[in-house]
Amino acid sequence: MLFNHSLIVQVIGVKIIVNSFLLIILYIIACLIVFPFVFTGLVYYLNKILGVHPLKAFHRSMAWSTIFYILAVLQMLSLYFERLFIGVMICLFLLTLSVTMIVQHRQGADIYLKTASRLAWRICFLLFMVLYIILVMYGIIIRL
Repeated sequence: MLFNHSLIVQVIGVKIIVNSFLLIILYIIACLIVFPFVFTGLVYYLNKILGVHPLKAFHRSMAWSTIFYILAVLQMLSLYFERLFIGVMICLFLLTLSVTMIVQHRQGADIYLKTASRLAWRICFLLFMVLYIILVMYGIIIRL
């Protein structure tokens, strides 16, 4: 009887630790969505510490932080306009991907999906970073 009770206490203790850890991870992800530029700077700084060339470090920070800019813009759009814009975002990405592939075809080069998707992802970074800044300014103005 005592063995079962101590086992239950240990299992409950492990569940509490795991739940606390998951809660901390969720808070960190939420902060990165709210402040994606912090993540961009952090990834760039870590790459610089590791001795990566500055241009490559910038490209890596763009690639890894794009998803947080997309999520932040989606959240702000749904907050301000009370609609979901996921379909529009997917269509926007597919449109940029198709335009980059058309440009590759027009230049007479072979069409490489990896190159086109990388370029489309970088365009999405720039687009969503600008949208993020515009939506932050819009939020500040409507709250005044």
